[in-house]
Order: sequence, then C-alpha cells, then structure tokens
Amino acid sequence: MRLALLSLALLATPVAAQTQQSLNTQAAVDHRRADALLNAQYRTTMAQARRAGGRSASLLLASQRAWLKYRDAECGRSAAQYEGGSMQPMQHSACLAQLTRLRTRELKGDPR
Repeated sequence: MRLALLSLALLATPVAAQTQQSLNTQAAVDHRRADALLNAQYRTTMAQARRAGGRSASLLLASQRAWLKYRDAECGRSAAQYEGGSMQPMQHSACLAQLTRLRTRELKGDPR
C-alpha cells in the first residue's frame, strides 16, 4: 500500500528540467555521502579487526588500499568515454558512488 501511494506521489510530482551542471553536482554529492558512510563503516570494521588480533587489521588496511586503487582506475576508465564532454564528471562521480556503496556492504559483511 505504501509503495503504491509513493508511486502515485512521484507520478504527480512535476519533473524539473535539470542542467548537466546540476546533474554533475548531484552526482558529486551522492559520492560524498557514500564516501562518508564507507569511512564510518571502515572505522567500525578496523576496530573489529584490531580486537580480533593477528594480521586482520594489517590485511584490512592492505585490502582497502588496493580497493581504492581499483576504484579510482575503474571509474577513470568508465568516465573516459565521455572525456572532454559535460557528462564526464557525472559519470565519474556516479561510478565512484556505486563502487563505494558496494565496498561499504562488503565491509559490513553483506553479500548483496
């Protein structure tokens, strides 16, 4: 029932014309939010790894550093097809946000 009401409300909402600049800005904001959630989850996961002892914390640090390199390279590749165009920043930020949300779920232990 809620979903049906929400769907109707969204259909009744006028669609605002957006400029590419505003889309780029929104994608960057989305990435910053995802990054803040990742950083919070990383701190939690690192604290758990330190409590576990052994090599857990150092391996988590190494995996996070490797993941950051992967994320940056992958999103650079993804946005390269728009190089020089006004969509490039949006594509880059959207990729960063998507991969960052996935990494946050990985750190939580959520397999989705």
